[in-house]
Amino acid sequence: MSKQPNPKTTKLPTETKAGTKTDLLMVMLASHPGLADKLIEALETDRFFITISCQKKKSPADPNDLHHFWIQQKYPPNDVLLSLRHIANDYKAKECPTAEIEGNGWV
Repeated sequence: MSKQPNPKTTKLPTETKAGTKTDLLMVMLASHPGLADKLIEALETDRFFITISCQKKKSPADPNDLHHFWIQQKYPPNDVLLSLRHIANDYKAKECPTAEIEGNGWV
């Protein structure tokens, strides 16, 4: 049985050779099964709005380098902002009950 590389400690190639990015994605998703499950669920519908936020920094001393991405496929445009509001409210309720999400730029 061969040991799979750990994506957190192993530097894997990201060249655009056929299969390389797919292989990298499969290895990385293996360590995040919940994320893989939700992506599969969304992609199977062919109607989705997916947001991804990540912080790219190499050490705690680096300044915040937040990146936000979204992709929409056959998702009702009028539901996008409602979905983001729902996510903000859900996150507040479950993770950060003292957060201010009304006013101060929140609509």
